[in-house]
Amino acid sequence: MKIRFLPSDWLGLAAGTVAGLIQGITIFSSNIILHTENTPVLPGVFFGLFAPAILALFSKIIPLPAPATNQKIGRYINMIFFMITFGIFTGISGFGYYLFVNGDSSAIPILSFFGSAGIGFIFAYLINPELAFRPASNLQTDANSTDR
Repeated sequence: MKIRFLPSDWLGLAAGTVAGLIQGITIFSSNIILHTENTPVLPGVFFGLFAPAILALFSKIIPLPAPATNQKIGRYINMIFFMITFGIFTGISGFGYYLFVNGDSSAIPILSFFGSAGIGFIFAYLINPELAFRPASNLQTDANSTDR
């Protein structure tokens, strides 16, 4: 299976990387980590890995019409690729900050969830690639569209 990257794919990868790198560091100054001191890590990791894939499977079995907003955003940015890189780079930058700057250990459950969710979105994309709303796969509907 050969994947041809479109400009919207590259934009999704770039935007997700930048957002993930920033989020991984700013999570340590967030108030949300005050409530995660005794939170176990593994349930969040399993949820991040399997929830996107399960939802992709459901959307493949029971196809529903996508909101018009998702299709319009998908013309410019691939949101699945955004979520993949956002999750992975949030985990990378957050754990890097934790290891090298001695960040608060209560952020580990959140960083573990986001890192595993990035991998979970890879599985979701492999299960149902149509969730990406790639413009090349919808050329016929784009040509007939009048709301440009």
